[in-house]
Amino acid sequence: MARLWVFVYGTLKPGGVGYGQFCLNQVIASQPAIAVGQLYHLPAGYPAMAPEEGWVRGVVLEFKDEQILAQLDAYEDYDPERAPGDNLYYRQLIQIYTPDHYPLGIAWGYLMARPTILSLGGQLLPRGEWNNPAG
Repeated sequence: MARLWVFVYGTLKPGGVGYGQFCLNQVIASQPAIAVGQLYHLPAGYPAMAPEEGWVRGVVLEFKDEQILAQLDAYEDYDPERAPGDNLYYRQLIQIYTPDHYPLGIAWGYLMARPTILSLGGQLLPRGEWNNPAG
């Protein structure tokens, strides 16, 4: 069975509202990780990662099976059947690293196009880290 990793950086991180709702009983392992990108805080109260130069700090979650992806897709307003511009986020395989930049492997990540982030009033988080105010 292939390892199913998902890189999370917002409400799906341990302690976040999404983690408790979707991940808590499905995660078999987790560890701190980073990925290439820029992180933005959205006025709606959650972050978005754009595929840009920089580093985003988060956590890689390992799940029991692929069924979790459909639940996470719905949570992130991503539908692979919709046109890319009709999704809020899109899911993509990305390279992830340990916090000291050692390659870990490939994980699914939810990203948002920079024009969408800017249209939603996203504010750059220069440290590449989002702390869940509800967690």
